[in-house]
Amino acid sequence: MGLGGVLSTSLSGLKTTEAALELVARNVANADTPGYTKKSLLRESTVANGQSNGVREVAITRELDALLQREARLSNSAFANSSVLQSFLSRVDQLFGEPGSDFAADAIYNQFTASLSELAATPDSTILQQTVLRDAQTLVQMLNQTTNDIQGLRSQADSALSGIVNDMNEALSQIERINSQIIALGASGNLPPDLLDERDRQIDTLANFMDIRVLPRENGSISIFTESGTSLFDGTATKFQFDGRGAITADALYSIDPAQRGVGTIVATAQNGFTFDLLQDGVIRSGEIAAYTALRDDILVEAQTQLDEFASSLALALSSINTAGTAATSGAATGLEADISTMISGDRISLDVVDTVSGNTQTYTFIRVDDPTQLPLQASATTNPNDLVFGIDFSGGLAAAVAAMDTIVGANVVLSLSGTNLVALDDGAPDLTDIGALSVRTIASGLTGQGLAMSFFTDFNGGDLAYSESFDGGPQKRGFAGRIAISSALKADPTGLIVSSTSPQTGSGDATRPLFLLDQLTDTNSQFSPAGSIGGVNAPFEGTPGDYLVRIIDFQAAQSSDISRVHESRTIVATSLNERLNKETGVNLDEELSNLLVLQNAYAANARILQAVDEIIKTLLRV
Repeated sequence: MGLGGVLSTSLSGLKTTEAALELVARNVANADTPGYTKKSLLRESTVANGQSNGVREVAITRELDALLQREARLSNSAFANSSVLQSFLSRVDQLFGEPGSDFAADAIYNQFTASLSELAATPDSTILQQTVLRDAQTLVQMLNQTTNDIQGLRSQADSALSGIVNDMNEALSQIERINSQIIALGASGNLPPDLLDERDRQIDTLANFMDIRVLPRENGSISIFTESGTSLFDGTATKFQFDGRGAITADALYSIDPAQRGVGTIVATAQNGFTFDLLQDGVIRSGEIAAYTALRDDILVEAQTQLDEFASSLALALSSINTAGTAATSGAATGLEADISTMISGDRISLDVVDTVSGNTQTYTFIRVDDPTQLPLQASATTNPNDLVFGIDFSGGLAAAVAAMDTIVGANVVLSLSGTNLVALDDGAPDLTDIGALSVRTIASGLTGQGLAMSFFTDFNGGDLAYSESFDGGPQKRGFAGRIAISSALKADPTGLIVSSTSPQTGSGDATRPLFLLDQLTDTNSQFSPAGSIGGVNAPFEGTPGDYLVRIIDFQAAQSSDISRVHESRTIVATSLNERLNKETGVNLDEELSNLLVLQNAYAANARILQAVDEIIKTLLRV
């Protein structure tokens, strides 16, 4: 190699060293830039005639571990998910208060029952009568307000989903723009690292919203899917739109059927024009979208269901009239009969039929329905796991309703109408069946004349309506905690707490009714629906309304505590992965300064060679 070759080689060294110095300067300048990855200059020796004659730049590469990046994104998605859940569930827990504290839900309920107990001891005290109503009103207001708060949280979750849609569309639009630039520049074989960083930043934003999977394509392009396989980006971004439904109430529930859906959803439109509901079960499994969806459509709905179940138990405990059947016969057939004339929608008949051959008893529950569009009813319409539930259309009159019930029970039992009495008879001489029990549950409509039961709590749904667990127009229980009220008749006449009969007249000092009311609330157990995840379908929770309320408070506290532990764990994992990713892909200033010294020495060495060549040439010229 002559002096020309030496000169050319040294110049190539200076050029590549200068490029490397420029890259170090960029790395140092972006050391704290979010999403910036450390860049390195890839160099290779130039060879001619089998010998190296210099060095050249090949490409600028990113220091990136793709597997670690994927794990960090999934972890960040899980972290975003639990962060939202923790925030909301801690607020739900606060709504019910700390058990035993003065303003906790159970304390408010206990104050109400304590007032009833004091009234039972001094029934003629008008002050205590007013105290019972005051404490009952406090309980009602707590239920109403908690319902409003729960629905308010659902509205916040719904609004958050709407806002996320805009951010998703913006991120995907940016990904599409950057991806097109990368493909154009990558056609030459060198991928632009800074554009890759910019695209990754948008992908990271998307990963906070949902669990995603990124697949590499040709020329640096990518495709993005949810973990369930739904395409979000494949050269062209999927477009998203939030299909809102307005105000959120307890009746506003999610459904994949747009005609039945009462809340908003995210509608995705693919490149081919195909549209689908992104909030369907299983499409989004993590991230903020999954959290807000679970809160709005499951977790907060469950909390409302628990609250409604408690409110329902309060109303029914004080107003239910259970009338047992009396003996009835017809020839050899025997059985029971009961008056069904005072039944209203939601009232129910319970009939036990004994198979005398096997000894097994089958319980039939017939529920009055005046709106046939609600039929058939689900088995969950009652809490009894062993009964057969049938909604019976009473809109055609008692005779038609009884005929429908008779068809259901089969040939070995005869149901008929005698006046306004339902008569249930066995098969007589064959003795294949016996009528084990017959009872009718009705609801007290006023303050007097219906025994000790009374219309204490009503459904303030456009009026002072009786609460009977009706299904007309949808389940009356749904959202009842937000509508429960004290009977206007009782507020107008607090002596109704004492007076159960006007003929004969109940004495002002008679404690029978307040003792009955207190017993119904504190000593009489009933079964509660497992729809609120307290108790199971085959083993429903059984206890007093107060017992159930304590279980609600414990349930919400445990749920909040559980998600806090999950979030703490996810925080540790996400922090660890992000620190590791940043360590491996981020700029290390000490390392860059070390590289700077090496490059300075290399530059100086190449420059010294050029200087030496210059001196040699000058010497030759002087000869």
